[in-house]
Amino acid sequence: MRRKVIVFTRPIDKWDIFRYIASKDGNVTIEELNKTFASVYDEEIGEAVIEYLAMRREW
Repeated sequence: MRRKVIVFTRPIDKWDIFRYIASKDGNVTIEELNKTFASVYDEEIGEAVIEYLAMRREW
């Protein structure tokens, strides 16, 4: 018996990118982010980086 798996995708937003950066402890490059999140606008990647840097400054 074959099972079908249905996956519901949602658009990636800056918080997904933020979580990715945080999971890498901030050790990512802009090139890596652009490659990993190719379907996301550069502005959203930039906003996620700014949010992450602001959060780290508060620590």
